[in-house]
Amino acid sequence: MNVVLEKIEKAYEGKVVLSDFSAVFEEKKTTAVMGASGSGKTTLLRILMGLEAPDGGSIRGVPKRFFAVFQEDRLCEEFTVEENIRMVLSKPYDVKKIEECLEQLGISECQKQSVNQLSGGMKRRVAIARAILSADEAAENSESSDGMIVLDEPFKGLDEETKQKVMAYVKRMTAGKTTILVTHEKLEADELADTVFYLEGQ
Repeated sequence: MNVVLEKIEKAYEGKVVLSDFSAVFEEKKTTAVMGASGSGKTTLLRILMGLEAPDGGSIRGVPKRFFAVFQEDRLCEEFTVEENIRMVLSKPYDVKKIEECLEQLGISECQKQSVNQLSGGMKRRVAIARAILSADEAAENSESSDGMIVLDEPFKGLDEETKQKVMAYVKRMTAGKTTILVTHEKLEADELADTVFYLEGQ
């Protein structure tokens, strides 16, 4: 089912963030949301995920499940990479699939390391792995029609070579899944998205 937003309004302490925003996020497609800092991109995601209530407007077709990479990595720092991923998977989980994912993201050597020992770029890739593997498991369990992958600046902090590798993996794993990508980078939107929305800010 498509997610349909109509005339969404949102303000904080009198400052308008979103005004009369309407959009359709197509099922099984990747939609990029672009705009300058402060234009309301993250607020839009939070409204979609039910973490914020809009001041006005309506939303239809919101899925029951979200598989998110937030701007903050939101990892359990004292736990290992594998333990962070296992948290979002059913039991028994497929260790081989975790290993293959980490290999594709270039962090297979970190599987048993505590997250607090990793660099920022490595943590980012763990956050991506967690969201992607959770979404993939849901798809295998025939839940993909009621789930959405949400990626808020997922590639920040990655060097160019690593970014290209990670983007290729994300593109492959999000194919056929409803996905929203928030980014400042036109290259990322061009590479991954079927449709692009621009937020102009208020």
